Amino acid sequence: MKKYATLFLFCLFVFISCKDATTDPEADYPLKPFNTDVIRPLSVGNYWVYNYTNQDTVVSTVYVNVIDSTNKTYKGKQVAVFTIKTENREMETPPSFSDVFVLENFNYHTKSSEEQVITECTECLPYRYIGEAKTKFIEEEYTFDGRTVTAIKNISDDSYFVLGIGEVEESSMPVLVKDPIKGETIITYKAKLVDYHINR
Repeated sequence: MKKYATLFLFCLFVFISCKDATTDPEADYPLKPFNTDVIRPLSVGNYWVYNYTNQDTVVSTVYVNVIDSTNKTYKGKQVAVFTIKTENREMETPPSFSDVFVLENFNYHTKSSEEQVITECTECLPYRYIGEAKTKFIEEEYTFDGRTVTAIKNISDDSYFVLGIGEVEESSMPVLVKDPIKGETIITYKAKLVDYHINR
């Protein structure tokens, strides 16, 4: 009987000592260089700065900031709705605002509203890279901040994400541009993350 008790304690110790890649915050896996499975962290104060380039020439810089958070109700559940401000400071256009909240591992975009009850929203990117969310991405080696990590590539639009940081690269849809000299030209822009701040 003593032998079984010792075996039970040993098994319990081994079980407790096991670390799971999706739940262990201290793990340092190539896929999770920042010890998280969050695809794009949402917290007031987080920001991302992207250079948009055409043939390696920077044509504009876009600033994306999480500026506010408000508790609202969606389908009877309380959710934290984050207001995201996007602006191109080089163009004379007003900034755009979007409201995003997380429910059941999905980001939802909703219309900006003063109402406390959300009545309309659209499902978007998964929030954590777990379960069904993994079917939406392909893992690829990627150089980020001077280190090689495993980025996840969204198979629907070829955008790249680094877990714990957010989107790091995206190619835009081809845009038809009318030039008075060259005529109509199709241009594809590439957005690349050049600066960011994430609250940890």
